Amino acid sequence: MKGLDLINKLHADDLKPAIDRYVRWIIASRADGAEVDQCEVELAEALDELGKAAKAAREALRASVHDEMLECGILQFDTLNFSASHVAGAQRATVTDLKKLRAARPDLFKPQPDNLDTAALTKLLKAGIMVDGAELSNGGAGHIQIKARKDQAA
Repeated sequence: MKGLDLINKLHADDLKPAIDRYVRWIIASRADGAEVDQCEVELAEALDELGKAAKAAREALRASVHDEMLECGILQFDTLNFSASHVAGAQRATVTDLKKLRAARPDLFKPQPDNLDTAALTKLLKAGIMVDGAELSNGGAGHIQIKARKDQAA
């Protein structure tokens, strides 16, 4: 699916429901006696849904335009405000046999630094075991967590 059919499908199936949910909570927040704090939580989640829908729609549109450009042999075109260009993927090495590569070119391998097991260190500190050079943080300022209620539909 591409072109206008894709635009209409993305709007109807993904974007409009997310926009409608956002607008419903904006209207609810402005009503007399509104529980504004509850509306803020609902709006935050509606915006998250809208952002995800917008990002997915953007990627689908970009992929559609890119496919059409490749089909038509067009490498670049301009719109009123933007320029769309085909950019070739970067070439990169793929290892097919690590042992052969290591034998042929050992100079390509870098020694790895020590990796600290932070999970084990945290476990020791939480258990009250003192470890020189480390301490347990208080976790920072914290943040709000919002989860969907299992007993309610969105």
